[in-house]
Amino acid sequence: MPIIERKTLDRVNTEDVLYLDAGNLMKAGQKVGEKISSLAKYNVSHITVIAPTREERAALNDDKLKEHISNYIEIGKRKSHDDLRFNLKNTLLNFHELYSEKDRIFSIPGKRSYLETGDLLSAKIESLNYNHVQAGSFRLIDKYKLKYIGEIITKYQSFYDKLKPIEKGEKESKGAVNRIHMNSIRLNSMYDDSKLASLGDSLVNQSIDIALLFLHTFININKKRIIEGRPLSESRWDPSQKKSNQGIYQYKPELIFEAVIGALLHNVGEAHSLVHQIISGKPYFSDQSKNDQMKIKQIQKSTNVLKHLLDRDDISSITRMIAVMQKDYPDGTGYPSPNENRYLFEFVRLFQIIEFYDHMTNPVLSKTVFSRMDVINYIKENSGVYNYSGDKFVPQKKFDSMLVDEFLDILAPYEINEKVYLYEKKKRNHPMYVGKVVSYPDSYFPMVAILKDEKNNRAYRDGTVFMHIPSSTLFIKSKDGKIEKKKNTWISNLEIFDKNLNAGDILEYRDMIFGSERPLSKHL
Repeated sequence: MPIIERKTLDRVNTEDVLYLDAGNLMKAGQKVGEKISSLAKYNVSHITVIAPTREERAALNDDKLKEHISNYIEIGKRKSHDDLRFNLKNTLLNFHELYSEKDRIFSIPGKRSYLETGDLLSAKIESLNYNHVQAGSFRLIDKYKLKYIGEIITKYQSFYDKLKPIEKGEKESKGAVNRIHMNSIRLNSMYDDSKLASLGDSLVNQSIDIALLFLHTFININKKRIIEGRPLSESRWDPSQKKSNQGIYQYKPELIFEAVIGALLHNVGEAHSLVHQIISGKPYFSDQSKNDQMKIKQIQKSTNVLKHLLDRDDISSITRMIAVMQKDYPDGTGYPSPNENRYLFEFVRLFQIIEFYDHMTNPVLSKTVFSRMDVINYIKENSGVYNYSGDKFVPQKKFDSMLVDEFLDILAPYEINEKVYLYEKKKRNHPMYVGKVVSYPDSYFPMVAILKDEKNNRAYRDGTVFMHIPSSTLFIKSKDGKIEKKKNTWISNLEIFDKNLNAGDILEYRDMIFGSERPLSKHL
């Protein structure tokens, strides 16, 4: 089978074949060629490419290789629900078209609008202008298109309702909800000074990846709770309520559906013209620069934009809750600052985990990519039992550990047949082995087929040597097809590290935009 690999643009060669579509700029199956510079203009941090194995190159001529790669890409598209993504993306792009208060969508025939550019970024909208904002919201987030998106999600949801859940430590099996891998190439918008030259799809692709991961994960959670006989939650949950709802419940499909719609809409606030240009421009920020501090505050205020736009009777409280509260972490960091001891519903707590994972491994607001296993370890280390207190703010971890476990039960960090690099822990200068992912036996950590021993400069035929790091096990396939299983303690000292992505050091990670400490103690 061909090998898939994520690469930063400086590691791409012109003969590399694209595995995923890069918007309308390039389609899967095309050679990257001279498009590298165009991808760089769109601030693309990395792309996914596909290449035949050494054995395939030896067995097939150029025409057959091209056909072989093309067929594999088509299979990959079907596996990654490409039709679903395509249908969602076409509609969501309309919701992410640039807008400002001066646009005609915020005008009511025969009435004067007093909206000023930046009003949507403020915490409150003057009552005089509320109807103008609502009019703009119904035009920007068209209710018929919203209904169409709902029909797409419902169809996807009903398909997975027929499958049994995957349990912790269980192998993937036919007829079960299986692990999911979401990945997209994200093009940022381009500006000519303050004028939009080309509208990118980064915010839309991020929304879709996060929403599908959320849906996939919570369908699996809900199935297990139904089997366990958990009570059914009838709560529509109003985020303004302060009471706890911390029991373990099963949910009606429509409540999960409403949460997924919130995940799809959570980036619409960042399509505001004053915010969008910042996101599509400088790929990093400094909290030392006054100019950057001002830009960070504008990005933070995009949450206010979303709050105003979603304040409609046809958009449920759960949808608004997911879209608006996703940055409000249990440890008291994030934005917006609630200045109160607010309970976080478990839909929000799961969304935080998934959104954080996606942002760290395939960023939009930043251009620093982190290694997927490093991000998973960071999430695990910064998770704990969520203990809400109605009396006072209780210091706790950033993520809910129960929901972290549920997310990892469904996550496939790497694509099947994706090339990976194995390093000795704390020694990331040079990989010890190069391999490719072949399966997920019982956890989010993959089984890896070893292709090359870098230390001894020895190549292995694909499918003859396998390594599973968590169990410290080596599998060797002989010529007669028998598999010898060996336990080697040194294997547990290896790790997968995405050095091919110029991965940043997770120990130095600091959320410049949404993660600064909030003075909750001062308020309380």
